Amino acid sequence: MDEGFRQDLLNAKTPEEFLSKIDKKEAEKDAAEAAAPVVTGYKVLAVTACPTGIAHTFMAVENLTKAGEKLGVPLKAETNGSEGGGNALTAEEIAACDGIIVAADKNVEMARFDGKPVLTVPVTEGIRHPEELINKIENGEAPIYHASSDAKEAAASGESAGRSFYKHLMNGVSHMLPFVVADGIMIAISFLVDDKSAGAKFGSSIPLAAWFNNMGNVSFGMMLPILSGFIAMSIANRPGLAVGFVGGLLAKSGATFLDPSAAKVAATPGFLGALLYGFVAGYIILLLKKLFKGLPKSLEGFFYSPYLVYSVWLYLQVP
Repeated sequence: MDEGFRQDLLNAKTPEEFLSKIDKKEAEKDAAEAAAPVVTGYKVLAVTACPTGIAHTFMAVENLTKAGEKLGVPLKAETNGSEGGGNALTAEEIAACDGIIVAADKNVEMARFDGKPVLTVPVTEGIRHPEELINKIENGEAPIYHASSDAKEAAASGESAGRSFYKHLMNGVSHMLPFVVADGIMIAISFLVDDKSAGAKFGSSIPLAAWFNNMGNVSFGMMLPILSGFIAMSIANRPGLAVGFVGGLLAKSGATFLDPSAAKVAATPGFLGALLYGFVAGYIILLLKKLFKGLPKSLEGFFYSPYLVYSVWLYLQVP
């Protein structure tokens, strides 16, 4: 991101010199931020998001902000990172801006941009071509975004099927990753603190090790329901979440939508099964929304229930 700073770090001779260069750079950055004038009106807004919410999300913000400064266009960027939303865009800022850049590889809240020029691109475009994106907004080349009653459908209406599939999948994966990481850390700690002579019970032979091991296994057990649930939520919004969770639990147990009472078998559907059930649940919810669109809102909760989804799934299997 900063070639001069990178070269300074490469030229450091000792660890102490390396750390001192980082301290110096951070102090310079803090001083520059403190001295920077307060911007009250932003001409361009941006939202960045990547599946993991760690690297690309913030790299895109960095490059878009620098490009805005270079072009003399005040820009504010909202991050959808691993810790949640940061630097959130306000309604006043959205109303006053010239347009919004959505550089994201997963679904973000779009209904708030109704009636504004919105440029939707992959997050890597925000890293590689920030000036080009800002110029498109300023030149009036961004299409006007119109939110329908279902913001998710509106957001996906202009996307290819492949990109839509990728965004739904990545929404599930990004929410699943913290459970995978927690599982690995917990089980690793259980091996670290256990008695090395425990033999077959290594990892759970003493109470402390057993506690960490059990916590890791519980976290691992949440992985498939989370994957399936958030894929379904990405497709069908909140009504898809519960149904997706049910699909993930079925994949974990070895059962299926056709036979949810099946006993656990040696070969469970696993990750691919949870992925499939997430998409099935999401698109069945979208089907139900279309079928019962004219019904009173007081009945919506029932028609989005897992039981009705199961009934629809059975119907679809009948020749």
